[in-house]
Amino acid sequence: MSINRKSFDLGYKIIHWLMAALVLLMFFGIVGFAQAITDEERMEMLVGHSSIGTLISIFVIIRIYKRFIRKDAVPDQKISKIQRKASLAVQYAIYFLLVFIPFSGYLSASFHELPVMVFGNININYGREFNQNLFENLRVIHQLGIYSLMGLLILHIGAALLHGIVMRDGVLGSMTRFKKTI
Repeated sequence: MSINRKSFDLGYKIIHWLMAALVLLMFFGIVGFAQAITDEERMEMLVGHSSIGTLISIFVIIRIYKRFIRKDAVPDQKISKIQRKASLAVQYAIYFLLVFIPFSGYLSASFHELPVMVFGNININYGREFNQNLFENLRVIHQLGIYSLMGLLILHIGAALLHGIVMRDGVLGSMTRFKKTI
């Protein structure tokens, strides 16, 4: 639903920017995993990865609820039809990947008997029988999802900057202004 408003509501903005920070942290985790040498370091990375992934998943559920079930109002942007279609395609692809990536990660861990430790205390991996081939295939799928998300987020950020710096049409401001605007 869109109404004549200039900005997303505060809930959308908070969740958007918290998720942005957490997803960025996960991308930096790629470097951490590559530098982890000992099993202890890898386990520490897995616990952090599982915990942040769980938080992102919770925020995704909230966003999906707000956007598609409760249908919170969103700003009516003054953009062309083709821009609107492209924007929606990228947004829906990002939503899909934000569901797909944690699911594929969880499945790959469960077929490798790796713990999925949330906040270091709760193992949500009930494990399946070890299957190296399935683990490797799921891990590749998980990584392809991550790289696809990176590409889409670069496109998303680029479009936001284009709207904010070049076009100055209020699209960027609809997610960055934190004062009350309707």
